[in-house]
Amino acid sequence: MLERIRKGQRWLTAIFVFAIGIVFVFFLGLGGSTPGGGGGGGLGTEVVVLDDVRIRMNDYQRVRKQQSDRLQNSLGDQFDADAMSSFLDAQALQAVVNQVVLSQSAGELGLVASPEEVKDILRNDPGLRDESGRFIQDEFDAQIKWEFGSQANFLASMQRDLLQQKMFELVMSQVEISDAEAFSAARYRTEEARIAFVALGAETLPESQKPDEATVVGYLAANRDALLARYDADVLGFATPEKVSLRHILLKPDGGTETAATANRERAELIRARLDQGEDFAAVAAEVSDDESTRENGGSLGEVPRGDVAPSLEAAAFSLDVGAVSEVIDGIEGLHILKVDAKTEAGRKSFDEVGLELAADGAAAEAARGLADRLAEAIKGGESLEDAARAADLTLERTSFFTRRRDGFIPGLSRPSLDILSTAFTLSTEAPSSPRVFDVGDDLVLIQLIDRQDPDPATLAGAVETARESLELQQQNSLIQAWIDDRKELFESEQRLQINSALVAGG
Repeated sequence: MLERIRKGQRWLTAIFVFAIGIVFVFFLGLGGSTPGGGGGGGLGTEVVVLDDVRIRMNDYQRVRKQQSDRLQNSLGDQFDADAMSSFLDAQALQAVVNQVVLSQSAGELGLVASPEEVKDILRNDPGLRDESGRFIQDEFDAQIKWEFGSQANFLASMQRDLLQQKMFELVMSQVEISDAEAFSAARYRTEEARIAFVALGAETLPESQKPDEATVVGYLAANRDALLARYDADVLGFATPEKVSLRHILLKPDGGTETAATANRERAELIRARLDQGEDFAAVAAEVSDDESTRENGGSLGEVPRGDVAPSLEAAAFSLDVGAVSEVIDGIEGLHILKVDAKTEAGRKSFDEVGLELAADGAAAEAARGLADRLAEAIKGGESLEDAARAADLTLERTSFFTRRRDGFIPGLSRPSLDILSTAFTLSTEAPSSPRVFDVGDDLVLIQLIDRQDPDPATLAGAVETARESLELQQQNSLIQAWIDDRKELFESEQRLQINSALVAGG
């Protein structure tokens, strides 16, 4: 019933922007004040006291619940009440303090929210009337009593909200975005660029630039301690899974009928009986298996690690003892009979086994860094990246057109990069190459501007108003929070404002 009132107060958006990027617009609905209490009476069960206004714990908890409900509705299954508890405590307390500071400041400046204004809002709200247009007094009274305790508390809260709105609008009237500012911001957001780039790393280094075997061996000798430390730190990187040396006999049904399946099952059981009587598994597999790729080598599948075969086959294979033969197992292609020749426990490769592999990666990364630095020096000397790369037998990749994005995404790059995105739009056709070497994941990247393109007039015109609204909101957010912080500091210095953070944390 009161949701329409809450939704109508759009002026709250600038104050309550959560750090996770979700904007909540809500009706604070703080409880009634205690007249004549004054700011010097100290804090008891009150969360916030400013002059005669006392916000109690139940008022604060109502605000916190509203924020929690809206956050849960937005995040769905990702909402974790325990993990977000401290965040919600802080946000609800800030919301309460902001509202009290704004409404009290409005009163001091002579702004008024009369009871008649509150009544006009209620009279004109269709959400508070039935289908015939009659005011639903009983339902209104019941909900007000449940949420606020009494009509007096509700009306006092509404008056403070209206004062807050008037104060907010007064401060916001100082914000004005010029046409030139809006145009410049729109052009900034819609301008496009294309770049050429080279990415160098241990994995992406061209074959001709990779270190030879002698270089890798030398790198291992010179950097053994560092490589050993890297090996020790990478606990999972060199793990080896549990494996079985496996043989199988595959029996496919002759057709897709139930009769064919039954006949195939009977055939499999007869073959299983032959194995029970001691016949050699490899010889039987060579004779009867329908798997042509393994039949000639006695049904051998080689070493099979966990995860490489169907779950039903894996479960049987890894539960068998060495030398044991399985029962008949249903598979996708038909029926299987398995035998385990050997088992290898899960383990970890030794440093002696992987040292050269680590050294090859390290030597390649070092070569990539050296090559990137040489390209950068060539650019500083006046060459373009394209010429320097060609001389080094490198091929440049080229992107499609892209715009400035907050996430730093650039088509073609392995990872987003805000640094590259920003640099791309500072380059010019007169000086298209940047000498900076960018770290992007495991790669070293250098870039050259290919083209910059202004947006077409229709796109630019459509973006101007969006840019104006965004700039207005940014400036309004900054202005109102700075104004609230200033007033809050003043009230605290005059010992008129007291905030009981400990009560919130303890509640």
